[in-house]
Order: sequence, then structure tokens, then C-alpha cells
Amino acid sequence: WTSSKLSDEFARKFSPALESPQSSIETLNLDDNDIKSEGMTILADALKQNSTVTRVTLNGNSGGNRAGEAFAEMIKINRTIVRLELDECDFYLDAINNIVEAMKINEGIIVSVKGDAIDTRYWQHTSSPVRNRLGISIHHHSNYPYGVDSSPYSD
Repeated sequence: WTSSKLSDEFARKFSPALESPQSSIETLNLDDNDIKSEGMTILADALKQNSTVTRVTLNGNSGGNRAGEAFAEMIKINRTIVRLELDECDFYLDAINNIVEAMKINEGIIVSVKGDAIDTRYWQHTSSPVRNRLGISIHHHSNYPYGVDSSPYSD
């Protein structure tokens, strides 16, 4: 049995297509694959240079904080992406805080990080314009035991 899910190796091989000035890719849907921190970081770095992709969905991959930080940096630079879905990507508070800060710089993006460990005290102090573009759904996590479910993000 072998997995048919895409991995970090796919990200390494695919990233030049995202970086290419001749790219015509508009939507990148890589939900529920086996892309880990390295692969998600590679994709985030490639998307910094991309000017055609408008929607990215990477829900259900295991990015961790390193990838979260890379996506925060990408958000600051890329003005083409208007919707970024990073639900259940194992981001923790530091990475999500940096994504929120990046959204203050890039006001044209909506980001979803549902299911990750978010401290609701930070969420409550986030300015309304950013909060309205950040979809979250907070579930119980042993490190952040806040049981809030709040999601202004919708299709």
C-alpha cells in the first residue's frame, strides 16, 4: 500500500511553476494531503513571487509554526491572493498572531485558520477590520483550553 497523497516532495517539484512569470495558475487546492512544514514553507515562499493565484486552500496539512510564519511573510508581500484557507494545519499562537499582524498590512486577504490553537484573549483584542477577515473556530486544546467557536468567515 502506498499513499496517493501529495507530500513535501511534490511541493519542491511544483514550486517553480508557482514562481514562474508565465504561471497561469489561479487556484491552488491542496487540501488533506501529507504536506508538512517543509513543503508548506516551500509553497509559501513560492507564492511570494506569484501574481496569478487568487485562492489557496491547504486545509488538513501539518504545517506547524514554521509554515505559519512563512505564510505570514507571504501575506505581507503577495497582493494577488484574496482567500487563504489554512484550517487544521497545526499552527499555534505565535504563527497565528503573525498571520493576524500580516493581515493588518495586506487588507485585501481573507484567511481561515479554523481548528488551530488560538488564544481567544488575543482574538478579542484584534481590531474589527482584521477580525472580519480572519475566520477561526477554536476547539479545546490542552495548551489553550478556551472553548470558543467564532467564525465571521464564510463562503
